[in-house]
Amino acid sequence: MRVADLSIWMENLPSFQGLKPNSKRNYRQWLKIAVDNLGMGTPIRAVGYLEADRLYLKLSTEKSSHQAVSVCRLCSVLWAQLIRYGHSKVNPFSRMRLPTPSSRQQLWTQEQVYKFSSVASKRGLSSLGLLAEMCYVFCQRPIDIRLMTREAYQGSTLEFDQIKTGVHMSLWLMPSWRHRISSVLRSHNHNSLVICELTNQPYNKNNYNVLAFDIKREARIPIELQLRDLRRTGLTEAANHDATDSELMSMGGHKRKESLRPYRLNTRQQAENGMRKRFGLGK
Repeated sequence: MRVADLSIWMENLPSFQGLKPNSKRNYRQWLKIAVDNLGMGTPIRAVGYLEADRLYLKLSTEKSSHQAVSVCRLCSVLWAQLIRYGHSKVNPFSRMRLPTPSSRQQLWTQEQVYKFSSVASKRGLSSLGLLAEMCYVFCQRPIDIRLMTREAYQGSTLEFDQIKTGVHMSLWLMPSWRHRISSVLRSHNHNSLVICELTNQPYNKNNYNVLAFDIKREARIPIELQLRDLRRTGLTEAANHDATDSELMSMGGHKRKESLRPYRLNTRQQAENGMRKRFGLGK
């Protein structure tokens, strides 16, 4: 068996077939990087500890530490399966002591969120402003808002399954949001909640990013801020206001408390909250 055979082999693994579409996409991308760098014609048994170290060093130097870690971790999982099926005797990617990639810490301010929405509306793209505000207010990923159907609106709640994790969400709607969402749904007859005014269709992954970039530039919002950061912003704000772990997990759809780490950022607000509690100063 050669490195070039890994792609088809991985696709046929029962464990791979049970993954979510987003995870499959990531695994295919990381494996292609590994195959290209290890050499398609290289025999599996010829990939040793030196080759594993070289792969990590090359990717971390030429690309990023995050990519290097992701690729090598996938290789470690695959080589464990290769051993199990008798295609290899050692796992050169195990015990590499890979660093834990730092998570994104970019946060929007509330002023930036509503400035983005305002500029989007002036550009005739109020739907994109709605998408951004919903990511922020309801602490959800852009893909879940982009593809949300009108059936999700149940009057006082939003009921839907997260696309990445499959977790069922039941999000309480403030009265103002009940009115806003019902008004949006009355304004069109599409099955999706958020409809792009330019295409009369739901936003796709490309056009919402391109349009968001233009709006951020016009609104003078830092380009490095992305719509996916709005979820982190909302949950971090909730953490700053003393939301419990259970509340944060319910808001974000997290299954494990360890997943809350990116939202427990060392913000100035948290430092102030700690000092106020310490000296009994209240809010």
